[in-house]
Parts: sequence; structure tokens; C-alpha cells
Amino acid sequence: MPNGLEKNFLNIANDDVLGRKLQDAEIVVRKPAPKVKKSQRERNILGYTDWQELGNLTLMGMLSTTQMKKKKIFDFEYDKDWS
Repeated sequence: MPNGLEKNFLNIANDDVLGRKLQDAEIVVRKPAPKVKKSQRERNILGYTDWQELGNLTLMGMLSTTQMKKKKIFDFEYDKDWS
């Protein structure tokens, strides 16, 4: 059995014509996408070479990825010592 406050809320719902129309229209309210931390949006991958001509493992450069909404952007930058 509803108490006084619950009865008041039920009466408001019954008298709310616009609210009733919105409920009947079954409008779907989408929740916003969860926020992504900066550390999850950006990634850096170091690229090394292991060619016989160079003699040892050598840093070639860095591949960076950035998540932008529904797209992923890639960028490669050579190391300053790479020739």
C-alpha cells in the first residue's frame, strides 16, 4: 500500500500528459560513451632493427597511435640517430 508521498508521485505521473506521451513513444535514451583515459588513447611502440649489416639491435624509430572517437591515427618518427 503506497504511503502519502508515493501517492503524490503516482498522481503527478497520472497528470503529466507530456511525460505520458514520452513514455508511450518509448524513446530510447542513450548513455554517453565512457571516458577513455589519456593513457588508453595514446600508445608508443619502439621499432628496432636486427640486420646483419648493422651488427646489432638498433633503434629505428617510434610508432605512435592515437584513438580519436572511432578512428585510430598512426604516426612514425625516425630516431635522430637513424641514418
